[in-house]
Amino acid sequence: MGVQKAWTADFMRRWRKVQQASNAAYASIFENPFMLRELKADADDIRRFMGEFDRALTDNLGGDWQDEYIDPAYARGMQDGSRALRQAGITTAIMSAEALATRRQSPANTDRALILRNTAKEEVQGIAAATSQQSARIIREGVAARANRSEILHGINGRIEHVGRTRSKILAKTETVRAHHKAKVQMYRDEGVKEVTIMAEWVTAGDDRVCPICAPMEGRNFTLNEIEGLIPAHAGCRCSTVPVEVRNAA
Repeated sequence: MGVQKAWTADFMRRWRKVQQASNAAYASIFENPFMLRELKADADDIRRFMGEFDRALTDNLGGDWQDEYIDPAYARGMQDGSRALRQAGITTAIMSAEALATRRQSPANTDRALILRNTAKEEVQGIAAATSQQSARIIREGVAARANRSEILHGINGRIEHVGRTRSKILAKTETVRAHHKAKVQMYRDEGVKEVTIMAEWVTAGDDRVCPICAPMEGRNFTLNEIEGLIPAHAGCRCSTVPVEVRNAA
């Protein structure tokens, strides 16, 4: 999905800026004469560095920037939901862009989109906090052990890579799928007008990368209430839904 790739690329640009700022702050605060092999620093130096590190995280990962990816993923889910309803014979036509834009402003859709935006923002903040916490531990333990200056910097950059970048890639994939899925489910529910029950069929991506969690679910039917919270089933899940039946409510 294009939104997912764009979000991931933006994440990587932001993490590069964090790393550049971190490396610059480290070089400035922990200057060492070339003849000294060990890092010599005190608590004030560590606090200064972590202050600069956290500022770089806030400057590059704070705010509502992820909304620009959640919103189009949700819009795409509505569009795909309309197409799926038409293909299933539940509606007679795919909704126009104008009609979808109008429905997008309904309370049900605006509420879901707001929750998705806030969830994504909290997840980004959690990744930043974990990266900061682990980097702080590395530098404190390194200073206490009078470790090599370059080894500590390598450890901090490793946390940016393995916590920051890695978790951000997973987040972009997972939250894009979640927004897309929530929008489709709401499209199905809207067409039921609370007087029908729409069953949804869990459909995996259908290739050899389908995971053991998702593969057994393919072909099973769920009510909308059941399926809404089940996708994504795990980090990086690529499952989707299609409506398969409309029944009059009892």
